[in-house]
Amino acid sequence: MVALSDRDRHAAWPVRDILVMEDDPPVAEVLHDLVQRDGHTVDMAATGSAGLARLQHGSYRLLLLDLMMPAVDGFGVLQALRAEPALRPPAVVVLSALQTPANVLAALEAGADDYITKPFDLDDLAVRVNMWLRRVGPAAPLSPPGLRVHSLGRFRVEHGGQIRLHEGGRARKAATLFKYLLSHQERTVPAGEVLALLWPHTPDELAAKNLRSLLYQLRQLLGLSAYGRSCLYHGGGTLALQLGPGAWWDVAEFTAWLSAGAQWQRAGETTQALDAYAAGVALYAGDYLAEDAYADWAGPARERLREDWLRALAAMATLHGERGEHEQQEDALRAVLRADPYREHSHRALMTLLATQGRGAEALVLYRRLETLLRAEFSATPASETQVLATRIAQAAPLG
Repeated sequence: MVALSDRDRHAAWPVRDILVMEDDPPVAEVLHDLVQRDGHTVDMAATGSAGLARLQHGSYRLLLLDLMMPAVDGFGVLQALRAEPALRPPAVVVLSALQTPANVLAALEAGADDYITKPFDLDDLAVRVNMWLRRVGPAAPLSPPGLRVHSLGRFRVEHGGQIRLHEGGRARKAATLFKYLLSHQERTVPAGEVLALLWPHTPDELAAKNLRSLLYQLRQLLGLSAYGRSCLYHGGGTLALQLGPGAWWDVAEFTAWLSAGAQWQRAGETTQALDAYAAGVALYAGDYLAEDAYADWAGPARERLREDWLRALAAMATLHGERGEHEQQEDALRAVLRADPYREHSHRALMTLLATQGRGAEALVLYRRLETLLRAEFSATPASETQVLATRIAQAAPLG
């Protein structure tokens, strides 16, 4: 009989879906039941050292990692995986009660792909887990050769396993230049436009020199020396950022998932549509470049993406309603109204749902809240359709 080396033994081991490293028994039990409920294979480890031992002898597609564990903590696990990349699952998601930006940044810089704070919403966690498993595929590596750009919520750019740019870093002008070009990928940007943005009161010759220096700094920060011009271009008086096929951008993936959801919805494939919408919604960690709230150049993309997100939530509410999944329908509608309390269509949908469940009083409270908001903000009243619905609910008229 031929003896297998450790590497051969590891490669021959069946690939399982998820390894959970969590030392809190109640939380571990919840995580186990949650991921197993969706049909995933799962193993558990109560300490970092036990989890590393499992990774030595098995292969997993996703690691759910608690940062605060005895013996070897989560940061120790991330360091071990960086030292031995062959052990690393394609995706590593941190689950932690540590919530400060410094903690999140430290975990991401140490090699985590995602960070979810405790206490977490079970449905949201399930969506995120399924999203990562879809993304990595059966056994595909998750480390594309190009940039990984996060611009929904907390901004950061990763390359080569390191965070190269992030909000609040010292290279603020470089980050602004990158974000500006990111927001205008559909065109080449005249250099004068960038000069006016970054050095509005500087003589042209000096501003042009500053731009050349800043582009060099940005390429160095991003680690683009191997293929710089194909990604960050400057020539002929114009600039452009061209994310190649090896790059990943959360906005592009968000848009692709929502487009797939709409296609499945038009085809009448409700389950696939809900899965696609949920994957896209899970990527929406916050408004586009939220830290640049007062930058006019980021506004159009921010408004468009936010509207896409709200429409996806509304579509999910509709699909859940068609399947009789009223709890999920209500959750989606309330998420829409938390983000935009002036959307009357969603108010009417939620009022109707509440009334059909015998919760007419709640529906009328919702209507009065809308009345108050519209009067205070716009000196207006709800649309006649909304008023008629409220009257029918107050009179306990049938809504069918």
